Amino acid sequence: MKTELPIRTSWQARLLLGLIGICLVAIALSQPYAPVPTVPRQDRPIEATSPAELAQTKSNEHILAPALEKELQVPLSPKTGKPIPTAEKSPPGARILQDARIAMEHIQAGTEPPWDGKWGAAHGNFEGNLPRKNAEQKPITYREYYLPKSPGDTTKWGPNRLVVGSDGNVYVTTTHYGQSGDPPFVYVGSIH
Repeated sequence: MKTELPIRTSWQARLLLGLIGICLVAIALSQPYAPVPTVPRQDRPIEATSPAELAQTKSNEHILAPALEKELQVPLSPKTGKPIPTAEKSPPGARILQDARIAMEHIQAGTEPPWDGKWGAAHGNFEGNLPRKNAEQKPITYREYYLPKSPGDTTKWGPNRLVVGSDGNVYVTTTHYGQSGDPPFVYVGSIH
């Protein structure tokens, strides 16, 4: 009958393993940290009322215009990159941007809009689609505000949300944070 002896390690082997672990942690902590870039903010509330006006806002033109073309089907000029004016019916997202503007006005006034849904609940940014820190490397917290459902939407609340960061930057999602398509968020300005 063969008996198994317990495996024993000497104190030197345990010390060596501990030192190796400490070295690995030190190497991991010494890697350069690349902060998430923050979106430039406006110094005044958004006053644009149409997607074309919103995309032409100088402070967010380079961010919003490409997203508008994808999110709201606003055609862009290949030469200027700005929305092409059209006489057609407004694009499907124009209503969302108008709702966002109305919601921003209510937030600034400290009132609630006439539609149902959560108003000012914490948004965790768990997916990391929004900046986590501001330019001073301070954490950004977010509040979410439901926007009215799009016509034909049969879900209880719909995917449309306005999300406001503690840094004042404002984002809109029509894809419920990217769960039902891209992009997860579109930058629409800032409020104070």
